[in-house]
Amino acid sequence: MPQDDPWAAFPPSSPDAPADPWAQFPVAKGGRKAKARNGGTASTLDGEGVTGTVDGDTLRASSGRSVRLYGVDAPELKQQGVNALGQPVAIGQQSRNALAEITANNGTTFGSPVGESYGRPVAPLSANGLDVGHDLARYGNVLAAPDYLAADPERRFDYMQAERLARENGLGIHGTRFQPPAEFRKAPLPLDQLTPERSTVAQFWDTPTPFAGMRPEVEKTFIAMINDRSLTPEQVATYARDNGGFVVDPADVAKSRAQSDKAGGKPIGIGYRDAPKIMTDQRDGATGAAVRGVGNGVLPNWLEETGAVVDTLGATPGRENIWNSDRRLADIWANNEAQNESITAYDRFAHPYAETAGELTGGLVPVLPALKMEATAANLAKIGGAYGFVAGAGREGTIPERLSSGVIGAGEGIATTVLGGKALEAAAPYASRAMNRLTSKSRVGAPEASAGNLDGVSPRGTDTIPMTSEPSDVVSQAAAPPRPHPMDQAQTPAQMAARSADIQPGDVVPIPSNQVGSVEEAAAKDAGRVAGLVSVLGFALAAGLSNLS
Repeated sequence: MPQDDPWAAFPPSSPDAPADPWAQFPVAKGGRKAKARNGGTASTLDGEGVTGTVDGDTLRASSGRSVRLYGVDAPELKQQGVNALGQPVAIGQQSRNALAEITANNGTTFGSPVGESYGRPVAPLSANGLDVGHDLARYGNVLAAPDYLAADPERRFDYMQAERLARENGLGIHGTRFQPPAEFRKAPLPLDQLTPERSTVAQFWDTPTPFAGMRPEVEKTFIAMINDRSLTPEQVATYARDNGGFVVDPADVAKSRAQSDKAGGKPIGIGYRDAPKIMTDQRDGATGAAVRGVGNGVLPNWLEETGAVVDTLGATPGRENIWNSDRRLADIWANNEAQNESITAYDRFAHPYAETAGELTGGLVPVLPALKMEATAANLAKIGGAYGFVAGAGREGTIPERLSSGVIGAGEGIATTVLGGKALEAAAPYASRAMNRLTSKSRVGAPEASAGNLDGVSPRGTDTIPMTSEPSDVVSQAAAPPRPHPMDQAQTPAQMAARSADIQPGDVVPIPSNQVGSVEEAAAKDAGRVAGLVSVLGFALAAGLSNLS
């Protein structure tokens, strides 16, 4: 039986009514700002805080209206992904929970709105000084929205780099197969049709891996640009920073192309041996580069490998580790080592002087034992050769390449320490003489001798400074010989008697000795000197490891 028409109770419209019932209303002028509940405008968020979250990128302000988080795009609340076991994961709810956790009980502050989205103001948010959008992207809870960050290139780079590192470490939504939120809103796919972004075939630790955490479309465009000789290396580097969230040296691009040409035009791809180095900017400037340089000097070129062990064991936030990954141990370590290499590579590219100064400073630590050894050529060669071999073997490459670099580094270390040590030893007397000449200039202003006293000395009893019970800085010279004389010339008994009679308590000073009387005296003399230096440089090493995160 057909149901009754629910609209039958309403009278039909008049035949004279216009076809468009809204035609009689004037068109609203664009550019007017929607009124908010607190009487302000949608472009004003001064004094408002966060009272709740709607989804992973939308917050509820204290005025009651919704605010869209600037620069990021979160999964829809009902959106799901698929984990490695094929199980569904509620990534939309996870994203909202992450936003709620950051903003709960934290001092939140909205930045100046940059526009509107469906009537909602769009603005950045900070929580206790933390950029909320960047933090969400770094831990894989949202994607960056580069198309909406064109007016803020620095924030765009930071957000894209944060997303890239989260993808590289398989954090948050990047640990699942998921559909990008923008595509999900248009045409959601069934879970069984979700495919991984790229092949997940296991890699050996020294096998070239895909470009570090790039979006698949960015990686594809980047590879095409590298192989396109009509584009300059600078254009490739600009694209990488603006769209990929990573840094590449134009010189590396040119070098890769040259190697490809030598190989008969072999295409440059993710598995190409001489592909440009992908670099990560830690945003800590020359200071961070210097600290990491110290660590790389203490551990001769092994900071990246040693730091990767720390990362793999889970001591570094935001990194893939044995607790949050189901991959092989070697793959996890290789991933962390590659990320550390990208950080130190940027240090050498952007802050070469600070990084080199730090590395030279840190390099003093392993040679501290040499201070107790005689500076013979053989001893210098042992120290330099050992340090050079370890440093050479720590360079990036395969095992045979590292061994070859170690042999070369040993030769360089021997030559540097032997020649450098002997050169310093030979230059020491000249340096001492130069210092003496500089210090002697301070005596030029000494008072001149009077006409009646050619020695410039007042006789005892006239114009003398009275002695006190405390030692005086002024030493009486009444018994000084009237004329300069050779130091080995014997004095007469009268002269010696005059000198001994003129000695005052304040004139007596300890006679320095160049000899150490006992083992105990030597230990007391140097107590704490080497230990203090080792402690300071040990702290610098620990800081270098922590700055790789």
